[in-house]
Amino acid sequence: GVELIRDGRLRPPIGMTLPLESAAEAHRLLGSRATTGKLVLAIKG
Repeated sequence: GVELIRDGRLRPPIGMTLPLESAAEAHRLLGSRATTGKLVLAIKG
């Protein structure tokens, strides 16, 4: 799976990107099924 993504042959839909500090909110959104596609937590650094 990781190889397919890395090679660009598989592109999972990203529904939302949130900062890592919003992990609790992301968890709530996933639990309520309020997102479509994948939810990404962005790490600054």
